[in-house]
Amino acid sequence: MRTPIRHHLDVEKSVHRYNAADAGIAPDLRHRLAAPQAMLETLDPVLRSPIRLNDREFQHVLDFVRNALLDGRARKRHLCTLIPESVPSGMPLLGFEGCTPK
Repeated sequence: MRTPIRHHLDVEKSVHRYNAADAGIAPDLRHRLAAPQAMLETLDPVLRSPIRLNDREFQHVLDFVRNALLDGRARKRHLCTLIPESVPSGMPLLGFEGCTPK
């Protein structure tokens, strides 16, 4: 999580060198929808200026993203049990990463 957070603290500097795969981002979340320059043209003005954090502040943000944003009930072992065996339409179910089909 360090690399993606640092990227968002200075987007204009990192947009050309940021690599989601190297940052450990899951493959299904790596799709780039636009070229870096096109992304910069639509960048929120709040992110145009680098956000400076000292090490302690950065650690607080990192801890928040890693821990406070995740509801423990949203982990695979809980969510996989909620996948139905079938749906009323009879349509095939999607496969979910990490869940064994019933």
